[in-house]
Amino acid sequence: MRYSFYLKWGESFMPEPLRAYKTTILIGFAAAGVFLAMALWFDVAGLRGAIQQSDIGWLALVPLWLGNGAVFSGLQAAISAGGTDDDDDEPRGGHRHPRMDQEMIAIRVRADQSRKPGLRR
Repeated sequence: MRYSFYLKWGESFMPEPLRAYKTTILIGFAAAGVFLAMALWFDVAGLRGAIQQSDIGWLALVPLWLGNGAVFSGLQAAISAGGTDDDDDEPRGGHRHPRMDQEMIAIRVRADQSRKPGLRR
């Protein structure tokens, strides 16, 4: 059976939003790795010493990397979504001006004398 489509070099079937999401995840987790490496290098809060002195210290690095990766991926996704070129210059409705052809009139409202000003019920 022959297919009627051919892919050029470098093309894929992945939709553009999914490709952008995958890219932001990879960038976010790479940034988390760099952040964690710098935290260990500068021994922030004695983290490097605590990990080196424990025999399963590497196990503490996994949740740190995953948590920071999730945060940095979300940040990267927000930055990339905010930088998209949305052309929203055309009017879309909902911008109606109120009709001001009627004259405003004063309405008398009776005030209770039993209420003290400043107190609410």
